Formats: sequence, structure tokens, C-alpha cells
Amino acid sequence: MPTSKMTIATAFAVAMSLTFATPALAVTPKERADQALSWIQTFECPELGAPLLLPRMQDSAQARQVKAENWQFVEGRERALQEAYRAKSVIDAEVARDGGKPGRRLRKAYAELDASIAETSSKSINALVQWALANWAETSHIKLDELYYPLTRHPLSNYKNDVARLAPLKSKFGNDVGIIEQRMNHCLADFNEQYILSRQEDIEEIVATAKKSSEIGGPLKFIEGYPLPPDSEAEALVLNAQTAYRSMVIDEQRQIELARARAQRDANDQLKAQSNRNLSIAIQYVRAINNGNLSGASGYLSSNVFLQSPNGNANGKNAVSRRMRSAAKEGNRASLAKPIMNQSLQIYSNITSNKGRGRMIFSFSGGKISRIKLIRL
Repeated sequence: MPTSKMTIATAFAVAMSLTFATPALAVTPKERADQALSWIQTFECPELGAPLLLPRMQDSAQARQVKAENWQFVEGRERALQEAYRAKSVIDAEVARDGGKPGRRLRKAYAELDASIAETSSKSINALVQWALANWAETSHIKLDELYYPLTRHPLSNYKNDVARLAPLKSKFGNDVGIIEQRMNHCLADFNEQYILSRQEDIEEIVATAKKSSEIGGPLKFIEGYPLPPDSEAEALVLNAQTAYRSMVIDEQRQIELARARAQRDANDQLKAQSNRNLSIAIQYVRAINNGNLSGASGYLSSNVFLQSPNGNANGKNAVSRRMRSAAKEGNRASLAKPIMNQSLQIYSNITSNKGRGRMIFSFSGGKISRIKLIRL
């Protein structure tokens, strides 16, 4: 991780050769791209807070400018490359029309296009290496001791987003882009390790003192999701915070489930208690009817009780009471069994009469019978 003076000097020399190389050196674009790729694979990632002071990149603003210039160059070459491939497809179509045997003119045009594509790719790779160097120069200006905590974003988020921009270029400029991407990811892990270790005490304190998962989850989202060197102290630190967070989340979910279960039990107990009170009302109502005490039975009916019967409905306490008296006068020899309550907490009484068997199903409201449904069995 540490950057030696030799590393900075090497970066300086390479930046000089890449930026200010002259035609007198007689270096082809392919050779320059190969040199740049060779260099980038040995480059040591700089330390955060130890700026790489390179030509035209003396501060982070200058580094961003160089980065933007090289990316703009690559985007221009990308468009030129698309035009070259489009031209090749036109030549391919013409060759096909001529029976698959290109003439001298087409062979020359094809060779010139291949050379142009190779040169464009090489120049783009060279620019991407300079773009990566500018990225490292910009990132090296991050001063860990000046970052406040907790953060609202990861200090390497811009760098990570830049690395992600390389992936689509691999299909256009070839596997050399993957070499640059791999090295930038390597430095991303190195930079992130420096950042995590600089916050080690903060992270450990948060994990140790957290009373709820959100106290870890908030800061955690700003330190996870970024690569770290495998088996490093920083990786262990993040894994420990993640484990503590997940453990607290599981425990909190368990507590929520237990509270929900307790609330459900309480609700069931209350419902069962109310149902038992309703059953007692039904029993007293049936007992009064069986004893011929119709006036007493009416006392258990609500004022707006509704009777649903195969022989016609009745609405209201007075109407239902008249139906009760009418049934008694008609001499119906009916016997109502003691009401019972089934597993669904439905309360009913089975009826036996000289006209057949039936069932009286009760509903309740406010401690009174609010609905009676008569059905034939």
C-alpha cells in the first residue's frame, strides 16, 4: 500500500513520456499503448492524503481536467471506431456482391481500415491509461483526517463510478481495457482499505455501543459495497460490522414477531372472553323462551335486532317480540337446545319442533342479541 519516492518518480516519468512525447522518438501508437499498459500493471497505488504532484495535475481540479480531456478523446475515438466498422461492413457487402473475391482497390481499403482501427484503439488505450493516472492523482488528494463522520457518501464513490465506465469500452477497444479496469479496481480496494482503517475506532465504537440495528446500518451503507484486499484487517472490520448488524436485525425481527404473537394472543383472549359473555346471553335468552318467559327473553334483544327466517324477516325489537308471541299462540311445540359455541366462535341453538328441525344462529352487539338467523336442517 505505501507509495515510495521511486513510485512517484516513476509515475512522473511516465506522465512526462505519455503527455509530452515528440515524433522524434519514432514511437508508434501501438508501442506507446504497450508501454503504457506495461507501466500501469506495475504502478503502486498512491496513499490517500499524499498527493501525486504530476505535470498539469498539481491539484485535484487540474487532475479532473486532465481526466475529462482524456475521456473526451476516448469518446471521440469511439465514434471514429464505429464509423470504421461501418465502412468495413460496406466493403464486406461489396465483396459479397462481387463473388467474395475483393479486388486490389478493396483489399487496400480494407487494409487501411484495419490499420486505422488498430491505431485508433492504441491511441484510445494510451488515453485511458492517462485517464487512470489522472484518476489516481485526483484521488490521492483525499485527506482522510479531514473527512467528517458519519459520512453522507463514500469518499471513493466518484472513483468507483469512473471504474464502472470502463466496462462498456471492452467490447469496442478490446481486452486491453480490461487490464486498465483490473488495475483501477486493485487501487480501489487499496484506497478503500486505507479509508476503512482510518475509521477503525469509529466503526468499532458504533458496533460496540449500538442499541438498535439502524445505528449500525446507517454508517454501514457508506462503508460496504466497495472492494477490499482479501483477508485484510479492513475486510475483517467490515465483516464484523455486517455480522453485528444482521444479528441485531434478526433479533429485532424476532422481537417484532413475539410482540405480534402476544398481541394476537391477547386479541384472541379478548375475543374468546367476549364470545363467552355472548354465549351466556344466548343461554339466558333460550332458557327464558323455553320457560315461556317471552317478556324476559325480549330483554336480551337489542333495539334494532334483525330476525332472518324462512317464514319472513322481522326488524326491530318490537317486531321480533311479536313474532315470538305469535309463534307461541300458534301452539308450536318447539324445544330450543342449550346454545353452544363452535370452534369458529359461532353461537347457535338447535331447535326441535312438531314442524321439523332447525337452528337459531345468534349475532351480538353491545351485550345484546343483534341478529337471529333461523335455518331449517
